[in-house]
Amino acid sequence: MELTYTITLDDLMRFVEHCYRTSASARRTKRACCLLTSLFFASWAAYYYWQIRVFDFGLILLGGQAVLCAVFLPRGYDRLSLMTMYRELIMRPELSDEGLLRLVVDPDAVTEVAPNRETRRGWADIFRVEETDCYLYLFDTAKSAIIIPHYSFTDRRAYEEVRRQILEYAPKRAA
Repeated sequence: MELTYTITLDDLMRFVEHCYRTSASARRTKRACCLLTSLFFASWAAYYYWQIRVFDFGLILLGGQAVLCAVFLPRGYDRLSLMTMYRELIMRPELSDEGLLRLVVDPDAVTEVAPNRETRRGWADIFRVEETDCYLYLFDTAKSAIIIPHYSFTDRRAYEEVRRQILEYAPKRAA
């Protein structure tokens, strides 16, 4: 089976976001950063109270800072991390996989043909297959995948046929 479709910068950005949101190491780093920052301000507030033993404006500011860090820092951390990754895609377009691609699905391998390269992966080399609302990802490493957008199909039956073949050929691995 052969399929021709176009990958846009938006598709690549959504893939980066998907990888970031599902990455266990990114989650651990974010939790550690946010927890340590909140604990820093909470311990500072406790130390301040221990020194003066009075509930005053300084204690309210330090305690409020600890609460604000616990509530708002995770979202800010995500935003900054994703902006950094998006900037990397935009600033280095020569390393991008944008453009017209051709995907060939065979019983023994999947081949992605771009204007400047051809990538052939055996089904044993496919790390995992993930499906989101708008994309089907064939991961060959934890951070690299063949992206198949749903909008590239003319009808739902064609997408279901490609999806069925990929899931049939891809190795069944425990999640």
